[in-house]
Amino acid sequence: MFILTKLVDLVVAIILFGLNHVKGLRKQMIVQLKVLKRGLAQEKNETKYMLKVYRDFLQGRADRHQLVIAHQQMKDIIKAMGLGALLILPFSVLTLPILVKLAEKLGINLFPSAFTKGSTGAANASPDQESHKRSP
Repeated sequence: MFILTKLVDLVVAIILFGLNHVKGLRKQMIVQLKVLKRGLAQEKNETKYMLKVYRDFLQGRADRHQLVIAHQQMKDIIKAMGLGALLILPFSVLTLPILVKLAEKLGINLFPSAFTKGSTGAANASPDQESHKRSP
């Protein structure tokens, strides 16, 4: 009977440990999904701004500073497309972290600005969309 009680206690302890671990994992996953949501929202706003600047450029109303910001966002889009293409390849779960670490060692940033620590992104560095309207 004593062994059975200890076995039940051990099983309960393992289950409680697993639930606590999953609970922590769930919280961490929620935090990471919120970070992803903010980053994607920022990229969406930056892309809208980029398209507006390119439209203004075609109409002769964009200045050089706006074009620099728009070109940076275009680079971010190309980076995101490259990462997206890598994600669909087999074994990307293994190769992507290795590629990211190798790129960091070489000084190459693979992630768009919205997902880089300490970066405010292209649109946040730009003036408000309404304030840069110029008369033709």
